[in-house]
Amino acid sequence: MASLSEQLAQAQAALEQERTRVGERHARYVLRLNKLVYLHILAGQAELALPLAQQALELDAALEAGGGARRATLLNNLAVVHRQLGQPREALPCYQEALDLDRKRLGETHPQYATHLNNLAGLHQEMGLPEEALAFMTQALEIDRASLGEGHPQTATHLNNLAALYLQLGRLAEALPLCERAVALGEKALGETHPKFATRLNNLAQLHLEQGRPAQAQPLLERALAIQRAALGAEHPETAVVLSNLARAHLRQGRGPEAVSLALQAHAIFERHLGASHPNTLSTARFLERAKALAHPAA
Repeated sequence: MASLSEQLAQAQAALEQERTRVGERHARYVLRLNKLVYLHILAGQAELALPLAQQALELDAALEAGGGARRATLLNNLAVVHRQLGQPREALPCYQEALDLDRKRLGETHPQYATHLNNLAGLHQEMGLPEEALAFMTQALEIDRASLGEGHPQTATHLNNLAALYLQLGRLAEALPLCERAVALGEKALGETHPKFATRLNNLAQLHLEQGRPAQAQPLLERALAIQRAALGAEHPETAVVLSNLARAHLRQGRGPEAVSLALQAHAIFERHLGASHPNTLSTARFLERAKALAHPAA
């Protein structure tokens, strides 16, 4: 399978070929453009994806046929880009319009509608509105279970997201069985080398950290980090998320220098790819200050 950088190069070449064949005001060109946006999202290159995602929506608005499904997809990807850039308020209207389009097109019991609800839940979680997020997420899981079944990968993904939300709400006893089930389902459905499986390991590790078990969190985070580096690359923001949590695990076990080293790596990645004002960059900077103080206490 081609690497992500190879896929990006191929997608860029395909986009240029489509421009030559049909021009920019054609559905095929818009779909090629959206493919490039999606790959930049996977690569954690939101700053490159943003103008392309905006262009795709502008071009799509001028097209007459097939707009509903295509536009919902384009809106969803633009929302993801805004989220990666730490712009949740810009993402919100994109997700809401995509939800409305697919409600009219598919109805409220379709798995795709559940995906939109899950996206809105994650966004509200990022905006510091966990109770609103819980309502969206609960509805999404009800649809998943009815339409796809308990063991479906989408159901497992949304279970994992609910576990992360319970973690944020401090409902740790409810989060633990969901985290463990999401890891078990992910290992079976996705495989041990998939980055989404690494995310589930990271969430389970976070739960152990919150419950005062850093020694149990550490091997989960080390495993997740190895997967993310292999699948996404050492410079990907998702890799940095795991690095920052691994730093926390080391600090809570009294290993300040190791924590500082890991946090420095995470902070540098966040700053390079998300910017100095992104919430992840800022929170890692605050942790880094604390870790340095503990690693090198004043005399």
